[in-house]
Amino acid sequence: MKNVYVVLDNDMEDSVVTAEIYSTYEKAEKAVKETIQELEDQYEEIEEYDHGWLLIDGDITERVIEIEASGVK
Repeated sequence: MKNVYVVLDNDMEDSVVTAEIYSTYEKAEKAVKETIQELEDQYEEIEEYDHGWLLIDGDITERVIEIEASGVK
């Protein structure tokens, strides 16, 4: 069994969830950091936690981006 890494981008403001699959955690993390860099001026605060990021505007979390591992055969 091999792991792949899924980046889940939940844009709650627009009700859109996207998923991207990467072969390594490092590639997934690089993609997330590029996305956050593009979006950082649109949100008041960005909080990082274990394998995820909260993009916050005011008191509301507008977007959540997470990296999850998934086993494949």
